[in-house]
Amino acid sequence: MKKVLFVATVVKTHIMEFHIPYLKMFKEMGWETAVAARNDYENPDDCVIPYCDTYYNIPFERNPLKSGNLKAYKELKHIIDEGEYDIIHCHTPVGAMLTRLAAKQARKQGTKVFYTAHGFHFYKGAPAINWILYYPVEKWLSRYTDVLITINKEDYERAKTFKAGKVCYVPGVGIDLKKFNVGYVNKEQKRKEIGVSADDFVLLSVGELIPRKNHEVVIRALSVLKQLDKLNHIEYVICGRGAYETDLKKLAEGLDVADHVHFLGYRNDISEICNCADLFVFMSHQEGLPVALMEAMACGLPAVCSNIRGNTDLIEDGVTGLLANNTPEEVAESISKMKSDTALRNRVASAALQKIKQFDLSSVEDEMSKIYGGVRNLVLQGIYKGQRIRKELGIPLDAKVVLSVGEVNKNKNHKVGIEALAKLRDKNTYYVICGRGPLMEAHKELAQSLGVGDRVVLTGYRTDVADFYKMADVFLFPSFREGLPVAVMEAMASGLPVVATRIRGSSDLVQQGDLFEPTDVDGIAKAITSVQLGRVRHEIDAFDIQSVVGSMKEVYGSLVTR
Repeated sequence: MKKVLFVATVVKTHIMEFHIPYLKMFKEMGWETAVAARNDYENPDDCVIPYCDTYYNIPFERNPLKSGNLKAYKELKHIIDEGEYDIIHCHTPVGAMLTRLAAKQARKQGTKVFYTAHGFHFYKGAPAINWILYYPVEKWLSRYTDVLITINKEDYERAKTFKAGKVCYVPGVGIDLKKFNVGYVNKEQKRKEIGVSADDFVLLSVGELIPRKNHEVVIRALSVLKQLDKLNHIEYVICGRGAYETDLKKLAEGLDVADHVHFLGYRNDISEICNCADLFVFMSHQEGLPVALMEAMACGLPAVCSNIRGNTDLIEDGVTGLLANNTPEEVAESISKMKSDTALRNRVASAALQKIKQFDLSSVEDEMSKIYGGVRNLVLQGIYKGQRIRKELGIPLDAKVVLSVGEVNKNKNHKVGIEALAKLRDKNTYYVICGRGPLMEAHKELAQSLGVGDRVVLTGYRTDVADFYKMADVFLFPSFREGLPVAVMEAMASGLPVVATRIRGSSDLVQQGDLFEPTDVDGIAKAITSVQLGRVRHEIDAFDIQSVVGSMKEVYGSLVTR
C-alpha cells in the first residue's frame, strides 16, 4: 500500500481548514494517510482528523528560531525515516522548512517531497528584512523539493527561478462554493443578532486580529468618513479574534467611532453573515491567496481590498471589485463610492461570482490530482529502482554509496577510490564500480588487504547504469587522463554531486572546489565525507546533445559557405 504524509505547523487552523479534501482523495485511491502537526485545539481530545490513518503530534513552533523546533525536527525525521512514505506534502513556513531538511535521506530512497507555498514572506513591497531572512532560505530549500506549488501568480513567476524539480501554479487551496450557497437567509433577523439595523450599510471584514490583516486602516477610514459627515448608517463588523483586539477597540474609542465597530469574535456562520452584509473590506498587508476574500466573492458580496499579491489574483479593479491603497483616505473614498452606487456593487458582485468559479474546490482538486498523478506515475515506474539495486548488491538502504563508472584499468584509477574508502571513519559508506577490465581482480585483492573488501562492489558491465546514478549518493571520477568524460556528464545530468580529479576534461565540467590530484587519497576521502548529499542542478545544458548538434551545424555551415 502506498503512503502519504501531510505536514503543517498546526492541525485546527491549517490541516482541518485546507487539507481534508486531499486526505479524502488519497484514501479513496487506496493510500495509507498520515498527518504530522501540532495539536492546537483548546481541548486536545477534539483533535480528530478525518481520513487520517495515523496522526503524529509534533511540537512545531511558529517562530523558526524557537528551540522547540529542534525537538520537532528530531521527531519528524524519525517519523520520515521509519515511515517509507511515497509522497510527503508539507505546508506552512516552519513545517515545510523542517520537513525538507528531515526528508533529505528519504528522497534518496525514492520519496517525493511536495511543498505548497501559501504565500512567500518576500514579495513586491515586502520589508527588506523579509527578503534578507526568508528569500535565501526558500531558494536554498527548493533544491530539496520535488514539486513546489504556488497559489498566486507573483510567487509562481519567482519560484520558477528556484531549483525545485518542478514548479506548479494551482489557484489556491480551493473553496467549496456549495457551502456558500446557503439559500434563504433572514437578513433582518441575522442583522439583529449581530447588532446592526436593517437599514444600515454593513461593512464586513473576516480575519485574525493581528497587524498583518490591517483592520486598523478601516477603522481610521471610518474616522475620515465621520469628518466628511458620511458615516451615518455605516456599521463595521469584524469576525475574528487575536492579540490585537484590545488595541483595535482602543483605536476605535480614541477616534470616536467605537459605536460603529462590532467585534464578533470567531464565527462558524461566516456565509450567513456575508449574505446579510453590503460590502466586504479586506485591506491586508500580505496574503498568499486569501480564502476570506474568496468566500465573500462566492457569497456574491462586492469587495474593496488592498492592492497586493493574492488579492490581485482575484480582484480586477472596477471589474470584480475595487482595489485601494492602504491609506484611510483611499479606503474611505472606495467605501463611499460603493455605498452610493448600487449598480456598481451589483455589477462587480456578479463578475466576482463568475471569477471565483475557477477557484472552486472541485477545480483545484482536479489540478492537484493531476500533479499528484504525475509523480504517482513516477513512483510506479521507478521509485524502488535504487532500493532494488542496493538489495541486489547487498548494500544497506541507509548506506552512503560512492559510484564510479568506466573501464577497470590503470587510467581510470579506481585504486585511489578504494584507498580513500579505507581512510573513512564512516563504515557505512560503499564504493560501487560499474565496468569491466583487466584490473578487476587486482582491485578486489586491494580492497581485501585494506579491510574494505565487503564495501567495494565491482559489478562488471551493466546495461542499467542510469539506475545506478539514481541509486548512488556521490559520483567519483578519479581518472588520470580524459577528453571530455561522458560518465561525468551523465552523473551531473542525474543530479549527483561529483568529486573528480583535476585533469583536462573534468575541469571543463566540475567546479574547482570538487577537483583533486589523481594521487590525493586524503583529499578525495575528505571530499567524499563532506560533500553535501542530495540532488543538485549542474550547469550541464551546454553539453546537451541538441546544443552540441547546433554548434556542429554552425561549424559545418561556416565551412560550406567559404
